[in-house]
Amino acid sequence: MVLEDFGDKILDWCKDEGILLLIMDNESEFHTQMLVKFMQKHGVQIYPGSGKKPWHRAEDGYRSHDCMPEETEFAETHQEAQADLERREENRNQKRTMMMWKNALDHTWRTRPIEATRKIIDRQPKVMRAIIEAEGGRTPY
Repeated sequence: MVLEDFGDKILDWCKDEGILLLIMDNESEFHTQMLVKFMQKHGVQIYPGSGKKPWHRAEDGYRSHDCMPEETEFAETHQEAQADLERREENRNQKRTMMMWKNALDHTWRTRPIEATRKIIDRQPKVMRAIIEAEGGRTPY
């Protein structure tokens, strides 16, 4: 299913946007040998990531958790959604429900300023340099 989706949708998007490297979540389905080789064959590299034992390791051996900017994005969004959910609970004076959590996540994601995401992306080259200097070890990020 994942390979089919990448072949049908993601690869075309990458080509249309001129994307040569994808940095994705460490979900193991995104790092299978078949998918990585398929994308590589079509000119798009999937960055090996920092966890969940992807089959292909970076040739330089650097696999720091600092190279996962989406984790920062998700963590910040989760914190904002949690605060929104607590506000919703208090305003309704009722115990939280899954629907309240979904609404809080939806609201947070829709209203999150794009600048926060751009800031994370813009600092990534600096983070990557620090990872290289630390030879894949911990960095201040």
